[in-house]
Order: sequence, then C-alpha cells, then structure tokens
Amino acid sequence: MSVAGRFMLAAALLGVIVSGPVACNMVTAAAYILTPDPTIEALCTLEPTSVVVFIDDRGNLLRPTRLRRTIAESASETMLANGVVAIAISPRDAFAAASGTDRVDAMMPIDEIGRTVGADQIVYVEMTGFSLSADGYTPTPVATFGVRVLDVVGRQRIFPVPEADDPSHAMRVTIERLGADALRTSTHRQEVMELLARRCGERIAQLFYERDAARLGDRLEER
Repeated sequence: MSVAGRFMLAAALLGVIVSGPVACNMVTAAAYILTPDPTIEALCTLEPTSVVVFIDDRGNLLRPTRLRRTIAESASETMLANGVVAIAISPRDAFAAASGTDRVDAMMPIDEIGRTVGADQIVYVEMTGFSLSADGYTPTPVATFGVRVLDVVGRQRIFPVPEADDPSHAMRVTIERLGADALRTSTHRQEVMELLARRCGERIAQLFYERDAARLGDRLEER
C-alpha cells in the first residue's frame, strides 16, 4: 500500500475512534425523542357517573378547617377536567350532611353520606398528617392520608379491593424546592398550606386516570 493510502486508512480509523462516542450519544438522543413518554396507570377506575369527595379530619390536623374543602374541591375539579366522572357533587354538601352527626362516637356511615347527597360513589379521605415543617423553621410541607372508594349504590368498597389487607390506600404528598423564607410570615404560611392542600387534591384525583410520568431527571411521584 502506498504512503498516501496508508495515511488515508489511518485517518479513517481515527475518525471512527473519535466519532464513535458522539455517534452513540446521537443515537441515544434520537431513541429518547422517539420513545413515547412513560405513563402511570390508574389504580382505580371509577364509574363515569357521579362522585363526591369527603375529607375526614377528626384529628383536627387541617387548620383552618377550610383546607378540607380545598382538598376536596381540588380533587373534584381535577377528576372532572380529566374526564374521570360526569358529575362531581359539591364537597360542601357532603360536609353539611355529616356535620350533624360528625362526632367521634357517632359519625354518619360513609356510604350514607354519599346517599344523602345523591352520589353513586364516594371518595373517602382520612387525614393522618398535615404539617409545614418538622422543626418549625425549615420548610418541609408534608401531608399523609388514606383513600378508599365506596360504591354507594352497591354498598361495597371498590378501592382498595375488598380482599386487600389494608382498607385504605396510604398516600404521602410533599412540596419540594421551597425557599428558606417560605414560612417567614403568616401570609406565606397560609399560601404554602393552600398549595399543599391543592396538591393533595390533585394527587387523589390522579389515582383514577392514566397520566404521563415525569422525565428528564424528574422524580416519579410516589403513589
């Protein structure tokens, strides 16, 4: 082989070595773009009729108490917006129905609340925790609660399934990346509480419809 031929061959080989990783990156990027967004499936399918969301806060964790309505209305609006149900009955009606007998020793049965307001299904949420900070200073908002769904007409639990070990689906909702002064004033604290309550409602509603999962380094939401 001539000197010129050997030079051209060496240059070609060098080009393969140098361009190899870049080509791999290009192929990876192209494959990522062409791959459909991953999805999170619904954990429960509601009948497309009527539903009411009821927040049980017998531990008085939600203060002010209007946060109960904020959570329920956020869940109702999100379900309607995503076509989960045709009718979402006002949470105010459910709270009013239960207010007369909502005592620790004599709470109205969950399915009866649903029947009283004319709902075919009731999403029952029992609050177990709601706080803005673990130490009173650092913003670490977190809410915990259990969710169950009752078929009011059939008088049975449909979520979790009747044979499940736990009668409620445990959930934990947080708000991340808040500034250090997010709780500096009472107004700031109220804003964070409202945001956490709305986020709880959205996460409750997301149990009932398929949605896109986070990508590009975003953490998949816990369910």
